[in-house]
Amino acid sequence: MSLWGNVLGAMLGIVSFALLARLLPQEDLGIFTVFITLLTILSLARNGLVGRGLIKYLAESSDPEEQRRYLDAGWRLALIGTLLLGGGGGLLMLGLYGLGLGEDFLWYAVWLMPALLSSLPMDMAFWVRSAQRDFTRQLFLRLMRQSLYIMGVGSLLFIPASYVVVIAIFSLSHLLPSLYSLVVDWGQFRERMPSGEEERGALLRFGRYAIGTNLGGNLLKSSDAILIRFLLGPTAVAAYEVALRLVNLIDIPLRALVGFAYPDLARTRGQRGHPFFVRAFETHAGFTWLLLLPIALVCFLFPEPIVELFGGAKYAQSADILRVFAVYMAITSIDRFVGLGLDLLNRPKRNFQKVMLMLAVNVGGSAFVLYTFKSLPGVAGITIVTFSTGILFGFWLSRKDLPFRPFKWASLGFWEMGRIVKKAVGK
Repeated sequence: MSLWGNVLGAMLGIVSFALLARLLPQEDLGIFTVFITLLTILSLARNGLVGRGLIKYLAESSDPEEQRRYLDAGWRLALIGTLLLGGGGGLLMLGLYGLGLGEDFLWYAVWLMPALLSSLPMDMAFWVRSAQRDFTRQLFLRLMRQSLYIMGVGSLLFIPASYVVVIAIFSLSHLLPSLYSLVVDWGQFRERMPSGEEERGALLRFGRYAIGTNLGGNLLKSSDAILIRFLLGPTAVAAYEVALRLVNLIDIPLRALVGFAYPDLARTRGQRGHPFFVRAFETHAGFTWLLLLPIALVCFLFPEPIVELFGGAKYAQSADILRVFAVYMAITSIDRFVGLGLDLLNRPKRNFQKVMLMLAVNVGGSAFVLYTFKSLPGVAGITIVTFSTGILFGFWLSRKDLPFRPFKWASLGFWEMGRIVKKAVGK
């Protein structure tokens, strides 16, 4: 359910972005892309501060009262974090506008806080439902958000389109599912009981590294868009983003599979012990890699028709970028599970170190390529180097508890595929 829901959500997202690519001028699309990049950075910071730890502790606990205390701590920290992140981000954008870097920074300052607040109850509902493995309600909220957004984008066929209008549509598409989740209490706001220093402290201790990990992981992609914005301009951002959005063909189902694996592996480790955890980890990782590999192969072999179908002929230059990204698509699930393993082994600091190393490689390499060669495919190539570095470093950090056994991953992945097929055929 989680996988197919994310696949459907990804397809709706691709359709909506394809419409924007045709309806908006390239510069406006680039400006909207930078706004989404900034908002995603702040949302992932909040997720790191609260979400990852909340899912972990709710899934590991079997005490209902303890779970309700963690819910209270999660809601409190999420609201405080939203106000601090949104306010700080808005002030930073206002400062950049004051320096004369462009009118778009003023609109970022105006909209970042409302957009971040509008998604808070929905995010809390996602985290609570994830811990409880309630993927049906997650799917409902995701499809509600995507459907509202694509209807709003479709309305641009009849009204003048600009990046300001699209930002407003995007924020509204998050606000309505948030209000619904509050009414039906899928984030369990009304089931809280007062938390203590122990629960809030546990979330903060986990979150202080997870927030850096989430931010660093997002900056691995978004830093490229930001560097391109400053060195080549919004039009180049749009060309790069068309290829990057197509990477969501693999990234969104990957997030679904990781989202399903995370609470399952946390529960296995907490209740069944390390040997069962290792086997379950390798099964999830191998299955995910094998399932998503064909998507990367298709993007590598046929980038031109895919790009033109998605963004139109004016984005033909993005085909070379997509072909390079296809190699990254083939290895990204391995990196994602290495980081997941470090978190589940209670080593968020090590995962943070891995991500910071990757970020340094990516920012340094991308800045060099852009400044020296002004090459967008070259920037995508740095992504391959970055994630290869992360995989090698991550396995070195976890070598005592999670040995790198690629053939074991593949065999367990094939076994899991066969089990699922047999189960489906039996039904």
